[in-house]
Amino acid sequence: MFWVILSVTSVTLLYFYLTWNYNYWRNRGINGPKPRPLVGTFPKSAIYLRNFVYELDDIYKTFRGKCPFVGIYTYRQPELLILDPKLINEIFVGKFKHFENNYTNYNKENARLFMRNPFILRDQEWKDNRADISPAFTTLKTKQTYPVVDRMCKKLTKFIKSQIENGVPFTDTKEITAKFTADVICSVAYGLEANAIENNNSEFLRVAHKLFATSNWKLWFITFKSIFPYLFKYYEMPFLAADVEKYFLNLTDEAIRIRSQSVNKPDDYLHFLLKLKEKRNFQLNDVAAHSITFFLDAYETSSIILTHALYRLAKNENCQRKLRQEIAELNGDLSFDSLSNLSYLDQVFNETLRISTPGFTMSKVCTEKIDLLNHENRPVTIEKDTVIHIPIYSIHNDPEYFPEPTIFNPDRFKFADLKSLRDNGLFFPFGHGPRMCLGMRFSTLQIKAAIAEIVSNFHISVNARTKEPIIVKPKDFLYLAIGEVYLDYKVIEKENK
Repeated sequence: MFWVILSVTSVTLLYFYLTWNYNYWRNRGINGPKPRPLVGTFPKSAIYLRNFVYELDDIYKTFRGKCPFVGIYTYRQPELLILDPKLINEIFVGKFKHFENNYTNYNKENARLFMRNPFILRDQEWKDNRADISPAFTTLKTKQTYPVVDRMCKKLTKFIKSQIENGVPFTDTKEITAKFTADVICSVAYGLEANAIENNNSEFLRVAHKLFATSNWKLWFITFKSIFPYLFKYYEMPFLAADVEKYFLNLTDEAIRIRSQSVNKPDDYLHFLLKLKEKRNFQLNDVAAHSITFFLDAYETSSIILTHALYRLAKNENCQRKLRQEIAELNGDLSFDSLSNLSYLDQVFNETLRISTPGFTMSKVCTEKIDLLNHENRPVTIEKDTVIHIPIYSIHNDPEYFPEPTIFNPDRFKFADLKSLRDNGLFFPFGHGPRMCLGMRFSTLQIKAAIAEIVSNFHISVNARTKEPIIVKPKDFLYLAIGEVYLDYKVIEKENK
């Protein structure tokens, strides 16, 4: 009898622990979906059966137009989902001081090499570090990297042609684009050659894959920490494997050594960091942390965008033909300036970002409590440390703002005013406001250059091995497909260009 009473009492206490906070938003006059014990308002994604973005989108579709924001629960934690585009813009810009910190599971304690990344740093630290490296991401600095990008584009074309000539079946497109971005970034950020395109055993590519791999152990750690935060008050699980951290430290050390001995010292990102090292008296860890910031900003997300752009063009022959014609009019003069002036390429790029933004939600933390007007136009107080979510995917795929959102239509951006769209909270793939993505210019450059290179040299089509429609993996935080994306390439003879 004792054990029965103990079991019932334990289960009852656990139930109350998991649900006692579920009146938080209702008591504050904020609408939202009804939470369930343990899983909150995300019954499938909480246990990794469906991606978070889809359940967030379901909530968005249910409440959009009715409320400017709704209360949601990640497990037992009350959080806020912003629905109104004008309020989204206010959070990014007008009310920025109240929401200046980004929410992330990474921090300086559990990821040493992220200690200089402005995206995860908070309060004054993100401002100081962003101010340090902002000069490395200007238009002029980006332009100086173009010869490297162009050289890697040529290597990519050579690789694809060799695969065709040797009758080798093409692997997942994401793997091919990752090889390209790995080669570009290793050269620009470290002044070294990764040789990822040519070498399937590239160490740089192997470690890059490991860095971005979704670990079940990490996911479940996050889950239990979210449910029982006090049990993990004094423990942070490292988010970088020891061998990954050691690799990037050694890579940075080698890059510095080789550059110091070299007569040729190009004005690249590594050169910028070495000057910053002297100015700030940085140690190796600091330089490595800044180097990996560049890597994080431009490697994975760029390869995802490039993959989806090629896939969409492969599915839309008319769009592909139109882009090829625009490129052909340059008569082979694919310079940085001419690339920047290709209007239809710009439309293709923006439509790809709209329909499959790699980061489909942005999460921020309330840093100063603030009153927001609810659905009844009454002020409600959002407390400090409240996590808020901005549903980028849902806004970008809302038929009210983008008619027939599932259709890939670059022409919707033909006369679009991107600044106006951003200021109205309707299109912000790189974020908005003071914490807008620093690597935006460089990522845009390498993606556009690769698209132009491939489309001008190959006719692309979707291979039957591709699983359609594209669905995001349940456990990923970026727009990675469950199935692999396979494309076929056919060389375009020069006389037909």
